[in-house]
Amino acid sequence: MLDNLDTINWSEMRESYGASAARVPELIRSLLSEDQMIRDKAHDQLSRAINNTYIVGTASLAAIPFLIKLLEFDETPDKAKVLFLLGEMLVYPVDVARPDAQLRVDVATAIWTGFDIYVRLLRHNTEGKVQYFAASLLFELRCFPAEFDERLQHLYAEIRANPPDEELIQEFPKWDKIWLDSATGEDENE
Repeated sequence: MLDNLDTINWSEMRESYGASAARVPELIRSLLSEDQMIRDKAHDQLSRAINNTYIVGTASLAAIPFLIKLLEFDETPDKAKVLFLLGEMLVYPVDVARPDAQLRVDVATAIWTGFDIYVRLLRHNTEGKVQYFAASLLFELRCFPAEFDERLQHLYAEIRANPPDEELIQEFPKWDKIWLDSATGEDENE
């Protein structure tokens, strides 16, 4: 599943706070551990490594394809946390004055490549948390490359036609603010 992980020269890359990214491949592998504590620790450390205080590093961009790959496999545990890792990198819009502005655009574009996987998880995963974080990630993607707007508009139309069931909305009360308002075209500031 992660065969090409070692083909990247991680030690030449930088984590979000500037340290060598040599530990990143092991952290990604640890997300597949059977031990929940190991997965939780890897998630926390990877979160800081690829998105420390909303700063991305070169390792962030390199990690994205592997995180997306993890989402493709049924046997991957804690998919909601993987979706959360991806979404964390999109929380703030790109500020062109920032030194990492182009890298942030590249990160957003790389995350967009998993669009169909996020949609599949939103539609077909039976775990509410996975659906919620897939919706959150898709919501954050609305701020990035305009050429993808049409794909989101088709998805919004589908959500309007088939909204999530009431039980899911009850479990995740922010669902309507995060997703349904976008699907109906309502402005959250109104």
